[in-house]
Amino acid sequence: MRRRVGLPPQAGLLVRGVVEGSPAAEAGIDSGDLITALNGQSVAAVDDLWEALDAAGEQTDVEVVRGAEARTVRVSFAAPPSEDTGTPSS
Repeated sequence: MRRRVGLPPQAGLLVRGVVEGSPAAEAGIDSGDLITALNGQSVAAVDDLWEALDAAGEQTDVEVVRGAEARTVRVSFAAPPSEDTGTPSS
């Protein structure tokens, strides 16, 4: 795909879609981005991604390439605070 638009080939995983409101979306990862590393660990296959995610804590730095621009975004996996509706539980 990168070759078709005149960019050099690069190892990584192509993001095909991002769920709205997900940690990836909140970090700015978008469809078409190429994930190349998590916390400095290269990602060339899905197994690499799972291994890096298993080792990640509440946050992880994700290196992505969008077009010709490489950047690092921080993804936070911390659970959002629970909403207190004021209704007692039974």
